[in-house]
Amino acid sequence: MAIWENPEILAGPEQPTVDGQQLKPEVGIIVLHQGIVTMEWAYRFKLLQSPPFIPIFLKNQPYDCARETGTRNALTQGVEYIFYLDSDVCVSPDAIIRMMEMSRTNNVPVISGVYWAKQPGPPHVAAWKSITDELWFHNFLVTHKCKEEFIKNQLDNARAMKKLPEVSDFEFDIKSMESGYEKLEDGDDYKKSVDEYHKSKEKRIEENKIHYLPLNLNEFLGQNRLFACDVVGAGCLLVRADVFKKLDESNPNKPFFQWGVGRKDENTGKPLLQLSEDFYFCERLKEIGILPHVATAIKCDHICVCRKRSDNGELELIQLS
Repeated sequence: MAIWENPEILAGPEQPTVDGQQLKPEVGIIVLHQGIVTMEWAYRFKLLQSPPFIPIFLKNQPYDCARETGTRNALTQGVEYIFYLDSDVCVSPDAIIRMMEMSRTNNVPVISGVYWAKQPGPPHVAAWKSITDELWFHNFLVTHKCKEEFIKNQLDNARAMKKLPEVSDFEFDIKSMESGYEKLEDGDDYKKSVDEYHKSKEKRIEENKIHYLPLNLNEFLGQNRLFACDVVGAGCLLVRADVFKKLDESNPNKPFFQWGVGRKDENTGKPLLQLSEDFYFCERLKEIGILPHVATAIKCDHICVCRKRSDNGELELIQLS
């Protein structure tokens, strides 16, 4: 059940009024939490500037249910935007105002701030590009030591079909391609590599999985740039309200958010799309021709624990148990 609060309790100023009448809320601010937040987060939230808004706090609910319930409640109030804020992401006081201005100026309906993803290894922004079949095949061949000439031909063919972006556009982690494959030895022929690839593709389809690689946006942080991607986290996410109307028109039987990891369809017994609820939402956006964008000027803090690696000095997230 959503907990509705009077805005002045946590936001400080009263809701703006005209002739004693409250203004129509422009934004629904949805916060998922577990009952306790850090002092830093509470202070940042108190400083948050926003047009007239409705805050919705959802406690100890499954992520997908909480986002779905909060979103549909906010939409009934006629808001123009929904802003999702996680209780471990700290944003600047003007984040909402600036993101709304970016959305209106550039006609971009879905915008995320930038913060580090909570994943092992060197930190990267919580924004990803999906791996196309052609790209997966190319990286698969590289990983399995196919000859450079053969790989080049595959890459040229894919580019000719305009199905593969320039490799220089992204920084690919070849090691991430090795998961789930049986390593081929030097000298194995191409056919064996191709056969292995198709087997792995069939397995991905059977398991209903989509694989992603993180965008490397480090050099653009702090610049006022918008980058399109396939999926983002929902820790600091602004969505124009008409997006949800279009999604319901596209398929009224689908939720906006669905946690599918480890779950199966109750009717068919087959795996649901194996994605977290924020990735599921982003994949649904493709139904209506929308891609989320990352605003590199909206820098956020992701509350977590990290350490500096002794071998290369890079930061590494510590897995908490």
